[in-house]
Amino acid sequence: MNLYYDAGAPVQVGAYGLRDSGWECPTAWTLRASEAGSSWVTLDERNLTKTRDGTCASAWRNFTIDATEETQGRFRYFSFYFTQAFPDRTQETGDGIRLNEAGVWGISTRYL
Repeated sequence: MNLYYDAGAPVQVGAYGLRDSGWECPTAWTLRASEAGSSWVTLDERNLTKTRDGTCASAWRNFTIDATEETQGRFRYFSFYFTQAFPDRTQETGDGIRLNEAGVWGISTRYL
């Protein structure tokens, strides 16, 4: 499943966050970015295990993007590509991914 976001203007991203719905939370994904929406750069990849009690947390999870030459560009378009979710205890199959919110945060630039 892909979730696309258009920031409206190029931004330099330093972190992002996801807030799941409490069930069928994403546990594996790739965050990609693009300047024009055609060529994509991988900013971050995650493959997490379930939470301690075996359920989703229904809370913000924040992640920092490692600063490399490739990830420190300015991007307008973002794609969350979700590949795995953890199902709720009451469900036999975890065939969906549910999110309440997703966000990307820019790096503050200070001019001297």
